[in-house]
Amino acid sequence: MRSEILVWTAAYEVLITDKVEEDDSDAYGAFVNVVAVASSSAHFRELATAALEEDGYQILGMEDLQEIDLHNSGWPDDELELVMKDLSADNPVSYGRFNTYPKDGLDA
Repeated sequence: MRSEILVWTAAYEVLITDKVEEDDSDAYGAFVNVVAVASSSAHFRELATAALEEDGYQILGMEDLQEIDLHNSGWPDDELELVMKDLSADNPVSYGRFNTYPKDGLDA
């Protein structure tokens, strides 16, 4: 196992529980990209799961887990800089925009 610290990302689907203060009162669930500094994919899952649950979200699913190659990520430099600015040892997890949907689903 590598001991270096890596940056990982994955797309999560979450249920918005009563513990979450959400501006969109019709929001039932959401899709969000999560980025974290972690030593492995398993470590990423632990950190992301703990952060989302601590913030009051119930995880419905996760997909597209991948390591971000900071030297050749394909991400625009300004976007990568914003993501990295929010990550630290004290704050190893960062969320993208929560794309919410109503209880009746995406077609409602």
